This record gives sequence, C-alpha cells and structure tokens, in this order.
Amino acid sequence: MTRTPARALLAPLALLLLALLPAPAVVAQPALAQPAVAEPGVAGAPPSSVLGRLWHAYADELLAPPAEAPAPAAEPVRRGLGSPLASPPFPAAEYPGLFLGGPYAPTTGPLMQALAGTAAGGLLEQNRISAYGWLSGAVNGSSSGRVNAPLGYDWRANRAELNQALLRLERLPDTAQTDHVDWGFRLDGLYGLDYRYTTARGVLSDQLVRHNRAYGFDPFVFYAEVYLPQVAEGMTVRFGRFATLPDVESVTAPDNYLHSHSMLNTYDAYTQFGVLTTTRLNRNFSVNLGLSAGNDIMPGVAGAKPTLTGCLRATTDSNDDSNQFCVSSLGNSRYAYGNVQNFIANTWTHRFSDRLHTATELAYLWQTGVPGIGFAASKAAVNFLALQVSEVGRLVLRNEVFDDRQGGQRTGVASRYSTHTLGYGHALTSALVLRPEVRLDHAYDARAYNGGRSHSQGTVLLNLIVRI
Repeated sequence: MTRTPARALLAPLALLLLALLPAPAVVAQPALAQPAVAEPGVAGAPPSSVLGRLWHAYADELLAPPAEAPAPAAEPVRRGLGSPLASPPFPAAEYPGLFLGGPYAPTTGPLMQALAGTAAGGLLEQNRISAYGWLSGAVNGSSSGRVNAPLGYDWRANRAELNQALLRLERLPDTAQTDHVDWGFRLDGLYGLDYRYTTARGVLSDQLVRHNRAYGFDPFVFYAEVYLPQVAEGMTVRFGRFATLPDVESVTAPDNYLHSHSMLNTYDAYTQFGVLTTTRLNRNFSVNLGLSAGNDIMPGVAGAKPTLTGCLRATTDSNDDSNQFCVSSLGNSRYAYGNVQNFIANTWTHRFSDRLHTATELAYLWQTGVPGIGFAASKAAVNFLALQVSEVGRLVLRNEVFDDRQGGQRTGVASRYSTHTLGYGHALTSALVLRPEVRLDHAYDARAYNGGRSHSQGTVLLNLIVRI
C-alpha cells in the first residue's frame, strides 16, 4: 500500500481541530456608550460558529444591497513590470510561468473570514498563512452515449460531476522585497473526478491503478520553498511535489479560461517530485531549473528516473508580449509509468489591448520503447483568444490540433484531432464563477468517439466554481 507523507496530512488536520476551539476570552473594558450602527449586508450579527460565519460570508455577497463602488485599492508592492491582465474577469493577472518580484498578497476569502477570531484563524494570520480552496462541479450533455473520451476530465458523458473539492494551506514568500530571506509552503488536498489525472504513482495511487475508482483523493501538491534575494535578483528553491511548469492551462479549476481542457493539457504531465529553482535575472527575464523523479511518479517507485526541467521566460518592455521556452521534462525516454518526455517549444502570449489578448502553445511529446509501437511522438498546437466583455465577464475561443498518429500512445486511438471550444466566464460574486461552453471534437483518421462509432463529438458543459 502506498502512503502519504505524514506531515502533509497532520498539518491540515491540526488546523481543522483548532478551528473548533473558541476564541480566547477577552476582558471587557469600560467604554463610552456608542449609538448602534447596523452591519452592512445580511441583517443581524454574524453567527459565532465557523460554519455559520462561512455561510454568512456567502450570503452577505449575494444578498447585500448595492453599495457605492470603493476607491481602487493600491496595487501591492512589486518589482518590475505591472500586471498585464485584468483579474477578474481573466483567471490570472500575470502571463504564464513562474517568476519573482510580483505582487505579494496572501489569499483571502470566505474561509479566512469564517476563521477570524478563532484559535486557528489567529495562528494563520500571525504566520501569514492562507487557508482557502474551492468546489468545482459541472454538468455535460454530449452527442456520445456513455463516454466522452478521448476528451479528458469530464470523460463520462451526459452526467453531473464533482470535478474538484480542493483545500489549500499556503504561505507565500515575499519576493517583492530584497532585504531578507523568506520562506513558504503549499499543501493541496484534492478530491473528485479529476484525481484520475493528477494521481502520481507511489502516493495513494492504488485507488486508481489497482481499483480504478471514478472518484478519489490526491495530495496534489506538497512542497516547501525558500527565497534567497542575494542570488542574482532573487531565487526561490522549491522541494517536494509540485505542478509541472505552468503554461496557459492548469489543473486547478479557477486558474483556467475554460472548464474543459485541451487534449494537450489532458495528455501532458501533471506533477513532479524533486527540486525546482526560479531565478530572476532582471525585470524581463527569469529562468527555471529543476531535477525530479519523473512525471507523475514518486522517488523510489519502479519507473522513477532522474528527469531535468528547464524554462526561460521573457517579457518585453512594453509588457505586451511574453514568451516561455521550456523543456518540461528531459531524461531517459524509455517507456515507463508517466514517463512522457515533453518539450514545449514556445508558449507565447500577446496583448492586443487591455481587453483582448491571445496565447499560443506549441508542443512535442515523445517516448521510446513503447510496447507494440516503439518510438511514439505526439505534436500539438493550441490557441486561446480571450476578450473582456465586462468587468466580470470574459469570452474565450480555443482552437487546437493534436497529432497522435504514432500508435495513439497518448489518446488510445491513432489519429489526428482538432478541438474547438467557445466559452464564457462570469464572476457572479468574488466567490462564485459560472462557466458555460460548447465544444466540438473531431478525429480525422479513426472513429475515436462514442465507443468507436463516430469521428466527431459535440459537447455542452456548464461549470460552477464556489471559492472557499
């Protein structure tokens, strides 16, 4: 049986227990009488329990009467170029990639509001730790009968699914400053249908590899990192299990333009366990270098192999273009569990205006010694066109070509594919995001859809994200 590192489980359990403790008693001090002032939002004082205050945080956003727009808050301190994108409505304010010197702002949300005044909340605030997460669920209607594959994530047709229930504990190192060493960590626990894609061999992987369960739990990320401002213009050193170097798409639901994923993202690697450094050279250039046990596999497990990772991220002085050149994994390409070798030639993002931008990925994936195939390579190109249509709404068009003709090693069916998706994202509140979309997939060389009966598949999806 595989086991999760104990510390990855004990920390969140300890904080949950602390959350149940009452706030420390405070001795009342005499004060002058003050006139009663009504609380904004929902009538009545907030409940005393953590769950009651969590509900109150959502209800206050939904039911509070409209108020005058507050003055724009000053952007957190940062070094170098400003944030190129508006978030919301876009899922992120920065271009793809890891970099240093960006704004330092710990994440807040309904859960942190609910924990305020408790022993756990005080401990988190004192140590600059954020506790947050989300629920992401979707319903899909498909032209296929039972299975949407090779479409990923929502692979079961005509169903409602809980894709992700994720809880995160996080401390961000402050990389905007340069006068002292800082540290951080992240612990992610993910439950839902999407665990089937994030699971790494050697950490609770039997629920998928041996039992093939539809739903499961994955300690998706657990790492610690230290920030060293004296190296170049700053360096972070990260150790543990981390997501592969980011491109346009991400596993985590709130960080994506659309609910569904491209085939490239579906059949790419997800996590690595090892060491990863990010070094800022100047305000335009940063470098990532890392060494891991391979893709989606833990050290010491059969199939683990030393694997190198490297990226160069460059942004123009105008802040209108960003290019990320990556070799996300390079090592012994001999077939093994999760050992796809992935070379992302370029992830290019261009900003036409504050409201319109595009992002394009080109990728080449390969393995050798694949049983029954030998050398197997796949090629892909994905383009996103994103338009801000309101302060809280975005329209996104994604087009993709994916070539898996060499034995169908990635998708299971040897063919060339194209996918076309049009979606809309709307922030109902800061904690609720609605994402409807329509999608058309086509396989040119085989009947890859509807259980081998069709070349094409149409899908309509509706996703709701509830931030915690």
